[in-house]
Amino acid sequence: IVQIDKHIHMAYSGLTADGRILANKARVECQSYRLNYDDDPPIEYVSKHIAETKQKYTQRGGVRPFGISSLIAGFDSKGKPHLYYTDPSGSLSEWKAQACGRNAKQVT
Repeated sequence: IVQIDKHIHMAYSGLTADGRILANKARVECQSYRLNYDDDPPIEYVSKHIAETKQKYTQRGGVRPFGISSLIAGFDSKGKPHLYYTDPSGSLSEWKAQACGRNAKQVT
């Protein structure tokens, strides 16, 4: 589990090095958002950025796709919790509860 921003955390399962790279890319995107808009980045925005990055690497030739599933969790400006799940292909979905990793069973 890594902290992306002061209100956003990410848990990942898979290749640890890939998770660290994506976490660093997300941190830079959060800083860029804060500089441009002078506000905390929304959780959905950061989750979409992570999913788009994974999807780019999936389709680009000559690079290896990211081998992680990730859960991005945080609170919005109103204090409402959000949980997003991204798989290695880059698809994004919002959940109330979710598990990722080997032998994970979906919690509904």
